[in-house]
This record gives sequence, structure tokens and C-alpha cells, in this order.
Amino acid sequence: MAVWRPPKTGWVRTDAFDVTVDYVRIRDNLLFLRDMAARLYPAFPLDGLREYGITDIPVAAFFNDVEDGLKALYTHTLARDSYRTRTLRAGERVWDYGDLNRIERMELQLYRDFSAHRRRALKFRLGGGEFGTAISGHGG
Repeated sequence: MAVWRPPKTGWVRTDAFDVTVDYVRIRDNLLFLRDMAARLYPAFPLDGLREYGITDIPVAAFFNDVEDGLKALYTHTLARDSYRTRTLRAGERVWDYGDLNRIERMELQLYRDFSAHRRRALKFRLGGGEFGTAISGHGG
């Protein structure tokens, strides 16, 4: 099971992206968010987030897997007009500090939204058994 790690939301131009620290945090947070979403929404696929190490050379698929994971999360759960993802093509500029801020801020917002949505559950008793229901449905 993935563990939530506080996102780095203050990337600056001079920061270096470290696969073994930054990618692992971003990937684990996406997987954690997928698990949170599974308790609130119908199941949906979140593919491609494989493990990478220091010796792996990131190619477009590496970056697109993260972008696709974010898109799957917000498309199937709580879409916001402010959410944006990119599709990288071979030879294009890879992530910069602005992309990393966008990605990690989206993860943080999804985490906050899912946490708030979970707190809106209402427990009640009927005939001696305990049940729970959401006060509002998907997107509400």
C-alpha cells in the first residue's frame, strides 16, 4: 500500500529533479490517491506508474505516465477547471519547476478534496446494524 508523503509545492528554477526521491514521492502519492478514490468512487484504471531507479533514463513515457495518472484521477473523481496535464512527445522539453509545482499542487488538492469528501460521510443505525452513506454523491 502506498504512503502519502507531503508534496513539494515550492519548486524553483534551480531545483534538480531526483528520480529516487521526487519521482518516488509523486508516484507514491498518485497510488495513495488512487486508493483513496477507490473508497469514494467507482473503480478506474491507473496504469503505467512503474518503479524507476537512478540508472533508468526517463523517456517521454516516464513523464506521460505521471500526467496520465493525474488525468485519470481528476477525470474519474473531482474534476476542476484549474487541473491541467501535458502529453510529452520525444524531443520536447521535459518537466521544469513549473510543471513539478503544477503536478504536486494537483496531488495536494486531490488529497484535500478526497479527505473532505470522506469526512462528509454520515453513519446511522437501522435495526441494530451500523451503516454509512455519503451525504452527497460523485462531484457534489
